Amino acid sequence: MVKLQTARRIAKLGRTARSHFHPDTTVITTTTTDDAELARTSREHEWAVVKEFQPDYHIPADHSTYESQDEETRAQQAAKCLSGTIWMRDKISNNADCFSGNPPEIIPLIKGTTEEERRPFYELAQNIGAPMAVFYAAQYFTRGNKILQLLDDLENIDNNAPDNLPLGLIGLLAPNRLKQCPDRVVASAGFTGWFSDISPRKDSPKEVTESFESTAAEVHDALDTPVNFR
Repeated sequence: MVKLQTARRIAKLGRTARSHFHPDTTVITTTTTDDAELARTSREHEWAVVKEFQPDYHIPADHSTYESQDEETRAQQAAKCLSGTIWMRDKISNNADCFSGNPPEIIPLIKGTTEEERRPFYELAQNIGAPMAVFYAAQYFTRGNKILQLLDDLENIDNNAPDNLPLGLIGLLAPNRLKQCPDRVVASAGFTGWFSDISPRKDSPKEVTESFESTAAEVHDALDTPVNFR
């Protein structure tokens, strides 16, 4: 998984996801990032990066929603995410010839703090035939550790989302916590969970690779998914 801003820097070097990474690597770009960066990201900017970088999958149109926001603000943010996701889906579909291979598939976010707010995202995922949806877990850890609230929210999503909608998480790699997630959670992405154990300036590329592969194996084991799960 690659942040949109990182994908932009790689694309500026004249590289695509396919030429930059190993050919067997599945590459997902994501718009999830800090609020300041989100404020600087327009739909057209997002589309330009996706078109140049050419990932396999794309998580579009993030707009932050927080429990601390009033309902009207959360509703406005959620509506922007919904409309932005549809806009990006249509943009990719209408410009399929811009991609050297298959156009990127959309993986929609699930936003909101209540099931009433999340329901339109379930419907969107079904309507566009998304292979899965993702939930942003990182915000549960930016100010303290709210793992119990996260697990409770994941249970609510599991009880209300369509049965055939797999879920991925962004921002949680702890195997002991992933084992507590509903079976619907089949993938998780993160950075701190493995990067904190290495020192790129001191460790060899082999040691960095081994650390990553060890973390990946633990995550797959916790989620009970094959290592090559797509």
